[in-house]
Amino acid sequence: MESIFDKSTLASYKTRIEQLTPESQPDWGKMSVSEMLAHCSLVFEYNNGQRQAKVNPIMRFLLKPMMKTAIIGKSAYKQSSPTAPYFKVVNHEKFELEKARLLTNLQKYSDDGPDVAASRKHVWLGELSAEDWSWAMIKHLDHHLKQFGV
Repeated sequence: MESIFDKSTLASYKTRIEQLTPESQPDWGKMSVSEMLAHCSLVFEYNNGQRQAKVNPIMRFLLKPMMKTAIIGKSAYKQSSPTAPYFKVVNHEKFELEKARLLTNLQKYSDDGPDVAASRKHVWLGELSAEDWSWAMIKHLDHHLKQFGV
């Protein structure tokens, strides 16, 4: 299985991100390429502790099994899946800035390493292993890069 902490995996995702251009169009969904880059950065920023999200504890209790399957299950995300409100980005058109931001966030997450990842709590799932964190981050990023054909 790929690991976000592996240098060759990191390099392959960076290469895919570098292939995006301001003219890249989605094969599905409503996000522009700049909005997608900003969205993916937000996911890294929430999951590396730079930003904080809150989830209603009752909703977390009720939805945790479904969220676990969606977030760290082996199946790919469905096209046009709904986005959590704190991950939504609209009208963000600074392509080069967002591309650089995502590349920086990806590198930082990888450089922080598995021990740091495993020390963080997921807003929905709580404690995760480094392997589960790696898979969750790769699964999400891969979904959106495929959305834009890279």
